[in-house]
Amino acid sequence: MSGPTSPRYGLHADRYRRFRPGYPDWLFDRAAELCGERRAQAVELGAGSGQATPRILQRFERVTAIEPDADMAALIPADPRLTVMVSPAETAPLPEGLDAAFSATAFHWMDAAVVGRRVAQALRPDGVFLAFGYCPFRPVGPDAAVEVLEAEHQVWAPYTDTRLSAWRPYAELIRASGAFSRLEEFAFDHEVELDPADAAGLFLTTSYAAAHARATGDEAAYLADLARRLAEATGGAKITVRFPIEGAFAQV
Repeated sequence: MSGPTSPRYGLHADRYRRFRPGYPDWLFDRAAELCGERRAQAVELGAGSGQATPRILQRFERVTAIEPDADMAALIPADPRLTVMVSPAETAPLPEGLDAAFSATAFHWMDAAVVGRRVAQALRPDGVFLAFGYCPFRPVGPDAAVEVLEAEHQVWAPYTDTRLSAWRPYAELIRASGAFSRLEEFAFDHEVELDPADAAGLFLTTSYAAAHARATGDEAAYLADLARRLAEATGGAKITVRFPIEGAFAQV
């Protein structure tokens, strides 16, 4: 893999799978629509623990899920039509004549130029590459929860990877690869409401909060303390978290 390696999300793989939200169906519907009637083969790059994988399987006959972290890959739900490959996207062998490729909240951890060109070469004419994901998510209410989490972000800040602080929209990364001539961009907000314990778990799926939790020497105790403080601040009320989702459908 060229460039810096991605954070080891596998160190908290089960938490990632449990608390990370899925994605709206219309994204996958639009990708399938752009592919036309032939939907035989797709790949997912940076599949993580499989948040997007089942939705891709609903629309394509065979799927190869490529994930560099073996602990994350082990959590991808099994399916007879699914092949799981533990490998970086930059070097994984891609099937020729792909109908579609997907990358869900993972493209910013990759060498986007290399991956973009490799995907473009593997896609059949009129195949589609959908790269999308949420930018750093944040709490939007109630105010007491926002205050707790904003203060905690200051504690997590020293552990933030520079690729997050220098976030570039996925459409910009795809365009910079020079491999695609047609881009259909999108951006929208997705919100979820979570109990305080689940909100604490969600924020500890981030690379920076998880790194801080590990640095305390007792991740479980840190998670429990954060959940307790959120519950006390909100009186147990649900916490609204906003996920700004952006990306693009790209075709050669």
